[in-house]
Amino acid sequence: MLLGELLVSRGLATPDQIRIALSRQERKGGRIGDNLIELGIITRVILEAALREQYARAMQILAREDLLARAERRFGRDHPQAYHQRCRLAAALVAGGKAEDALNHAERGFAGLTATLGAEHAWTAECAETLAAASGAAALPGEGPAVAAGVGAGEQHAVSGAADDLDAARAV
Repeated sequence: MLLGELLVSRGLATPDQIRIALSRQERKGGRIGDNLIELGIITRVILEAALREQYARAMQILAREDLLARAERRFGRDHPQAYHQRCRLAAALVAGGKAEDALNHAERGFAGLTATLGAEHAWTAECAETLAAASGAAALPGEGPAVAAGVGAGEQHAVSGAADDLDAARAV
Protein backbone atom coordinates (compact mmCIF):
# COMPACT_ATOMS: atom_id res chain seq x y z
CA MET A 1 0.00 0.00 0.00
CA LEU A 2 1.38 3.37 -0.97
CA LEU A 3 2.06 5.84 1.82
CA GLY A 4 -0.56 8.29 0.50
CA GLU A 5 -3.16 5.53 0.38
CA LEU A 6 -2.38 4.53 3.94
CA LEU A 7 -2.64 8.09 5.22
CA VAL A 8 -5.96 8.61 3.44
CA SER A 9 -7.35 5.29 4.69
CA ARG A 10 -6.42 6.30 8.25
CA GLY A 11 -8.01 9.73 7.87
CA LEU A 12 -4.66 11.45 8.36
CA ALA A 13 -4.70 13.17 4.98
CA THR A 14 -7.21 13.82 2.23
CA PRO A 15 -6.81 12.79 -1.40
CA ASP A 16 -6.44 16.48 -2.30
CA GLN A 17 -3.64 16.91 0.24
CA ILE A 18 -1.84 13.89 -1.18
CA ARG A 19 -2.20 15.32 -4.70
CA ILE A 20 -0.75 18.64 -3.53
CA ALA A 21 2.20 16.86 -1.88
CA LEU A 22 2.79 14.78 -5.01
CA SER A 23 2.72 17.90 -7.15
CA ARG A 24 5.23 19.52 -4.81
CA GLN A 25 7.36 16.37 -4.99
CA GLU A 26 7.41 16.60 -8.80
CA ARG A 27 8.52 20.24 -8.65
CA LYS A 28 10.96 20.14 -5.74
CA GLY A 29 11.86 16.45 -5.39
CA GLY A 30 12.23 14.62 -2.12
CA ARG A 31 10.11 11.96 -0.56
CA ILE A 32 6.34 12.18 -0.35
CA GLY A 33 6.44 11.96 3.46
CA ASP A 34 8.89 14.84 3.73
CA ASN A 35 6.73 16.89 1.39
CA LEU A 36 3.66 16.19 3.51
CA ILE A 37 5.55 17.37 6.59
CA GLU A 38 6.81 20.51 4.82
CA LEU A 39 3.25 21.34 3.83
CA GLY A 40 2.09 20.92 7.44
CA ILE A 41 -0.28 18.08 6.55
CA ILE A 42 1.31 15.53 8.90
CA THR A 43 3.98 15.51 11.58
CA ARG A 44 7.19 13.49 11.67
CA VAL A 45 5.61 11.28 14.37
CA ILE A 46 2.64 10.51 12.10
CA LEU A 47 4.96 9.80 9.17
CA GLU A 48 7.08 7.41 11.19
CA ALA A 49 4.01 5.57 12.50
CA ALA A 50 2.59 5.29 8.97
CA LEU A 51 5.90 3.98 7.62
CA ARG A 52 6.03 1.39 10.42
CA GLU A 53 2.51 0.26 9.54
CA GLN A 54 3.36 0.14 5.83
CA TYR A 55 6.41 -1.96 6.62
CA ALA A 56 4.47 -4.31 8.92
CA ARG A 57 1.82 -4.88 6.26
CA ALA A 58 4.45 -5.70 3.64
CA MET A 59 6.24 -8.03 6.06
CA GLN A 60 2.98 -9.84 6.73
CA ILE A 61 2.47 -10.39 3.01
CA LEU A 62 5.96 -11.82 2.63
CA ALA A 63 5.48 -14.03 5.67
CA ARG A 64 2.23 -15.37 4.27
CA GLU A 65 3.86 -16.00 0.89
CA ASP A 66 6.55 -17.98 2.67
CA LEU A 67 4.02 -19.96 4.69
CA LEU A 68 2.01 -20.78 1.57
CA ALA A 69 5.13 -21.99 -0.24
CA ARG A 70 6.10 -24.13 2.74
CA ALA A 71 2.61 -25.63 3.03
CA GLU A 72 2.60 -26.47 -0.67
CA ARG A 73 6.02 -28.11 -0.42
CA ARG A 74 5.13 -30.04 2.71
CA PHE A 75 1.55 -31.09 1.96
CA GLY A 76 1.02 -30.45 -1.77
CA ARG A 77 -0.94 -27.76 -3.58
CA ASP A 78 -4.29 -29.51 -3.17
CA HIS A 79 -4.11 -29.99 0.59
CA PRO A 80 -6.44 -28.09 2.96
CA GLN A 81 -3.43 -26.61 4.81
CA ALA A 82 -2.16 -25.10 1.54
CA TYR A 83 -5.60 -23.72 0.73
CA HIS A 84 -5.84 -22.27 4.24
CA GLN A 85 -2.46 -20.56 3.90
CA ARG A 86 -3.56 -19.22 0.49
CA CYS A 87 -6.60 -17.61 2.15
CA ARG A 88 -4.45 -16.14 4.88
CA LEU A 89 -2.15 -14.70 2.23
CA ALA A 90 -5.23 -13.20 0.58
CA ALA A 91 -6.18 -11.51 3.87
CA ALA A 92 -2.70 -10.01 4.18
CA LEU A 93 -2.87 -8.81 0.57
CA VAL A 94 -6.22 -7.09 1.21
CA ALA A 95 -4.71 -5.34 4.25
CA GLY A 96 -1.68 -4.41 2.16
CA GLY A 97 -3.79 -2.78 -0.55
CA LYS A 98 -3.27 -5.50 -3.18
CA ALA A 99 -6.90 -6.38 -3.82
CA GLU A 100 -6.52 -7.96 -7.27
CA ASP A 101 -3.84 -10.36 -6.05
CA ALA A 102 -5.91 -11.07 -2.93
CA LEU A 103 -9.00 -11.90 -4.97
CA ASN A 104 -7.13 -14.49 -7.03
CA HIS A 105 -5.74 -16.23 -3.94
CA ALA A 106 -9.03 -16.03 -2.02
CA GLU A 107 -11.00 -17.54 -4.89
CA ARG A 108 -8.55 -20.43 -5.27
CA GLY A 109 -8.34 -21.00 -1.52
CA PHE A 110 -12.10 -20.88 -1.02
CA ALA A 111 -12.78 -23.29 -3.88
CA GLY A 112 -10.16 -25.70 -2.56
CA LEU A 113 -11.36 -25.56 1.04
CA THR A 114 -14.97 -25.99 -0.01
CA ALA A 115 -14.06 -29.04 -2.08
CA THR A 116 -11.81 -30.65 0.54
CA LEU A 117 -13.36 -29.65 3.88
CA GLY A 118 -16.86 -28.53 3.00
CA ALA A 119 -18.70 -25.24 3.36
CA GLU A 120 -19.26 -25.62 7.12
CA HIS A 121 -15.60 -25.92 8.14
CA ALA A 122 -14.13 -23.00 10.11
CA TRP A 123 -11.31 -22.50 7.58
CA THR A 124 -13.82 -22.34 4.74
CA ALA A 125 -15.91 -19.78 6.64
CA GLU A 126 -12.80 -17.71 7.38
CA CYS A 127 -11.84 -17.85 3.72
CA ALA A 128 -15.36 -16.82 2.66
CA GLU A 129 -14.95 -13.63 4.73
CA THR A 130 -11.59 -12.98 3.12
CA LEU A 131 -13.08 -13.58 -0.32
CA ALA A 132 -15.84 -11.06 0.41
CA ALA A 133 -13.28 -8.49 1.58
CA ALA A 134 -11.09 -9.07 -1.46
CA SER A 135 -14.09 -8.83 -3.80
CA GLY A 136 -15.16 -5.55 -2.24
CA ALA A 137 -11.68 -4.07 -2.38
CA ALA A 138 -11.10 -5.29 -5.94
CA ALA A 139 -14.33 -3.62 -7.07
CA LEU A 140 -12.57 -0.28 -6.61
CA PRO A 141 -10.54 0.96 -9.58
CA GLY A 142 -6.91 0.36 -8.62
CA GLU A 143 -5.83 -1.26 -5.40
CA GLY A 144 -7.28 0.59 -2.46
CA PRO A 145 -9.53 3.42 -1.39
CA ALA A 146 -6.98 6.15 -2.00
CA VAL A 147 -6.38 4.99 -5.57
CA ALA A 148 -10.13 5.10 -6.14
CA ALA A 149 -10.02 8.66 -4.83
CA GLY A 150 -7.31 9.54 -7.36
CA VAL A 151 -4.24 9.02 -5.19
CA GLY A 152 -1.55 6.54 -6.01
CA ALA A 153 1.41 7.98 -7.83
CA GLY A 154 4.34 8.55 -5.55
CA GLU A 155 6.83 6.78 -3.42
CA GLN A 156 6.44 3.34 -1.98
CA HIS A 157 8.99 2.22 0.57
CA ALA A 158 10.82 -1.08 0.16
CA VAL A 159 10.09 -3.75 2.76
CA SER A 160 10.57 -7.46 3.57
CA GLY A 161 8.86 -10.32 5.56
CA ALA A 162 7.83 -12.04 8.90
CA ALA A 163 6.21 -15.39 9.74
CA ASP A 164 3.89 -17.17 12.11
CA ASP A 165 1.98 -20.43 12.01
CA LEU A 166 3.48 -23.39 10.19
CA ASP A 167 5.61 -25.28 12.63
CA ALA A 168 9.18 -23.98 12.58
CA ALA A 169 8.26 -20.92 10.49
CA ARG A 170 11.33 -18.93 9.70
CA ALA A 171 12.27 -16.17 12.13
CA VAL A 172 12.70 -12.78 10.58
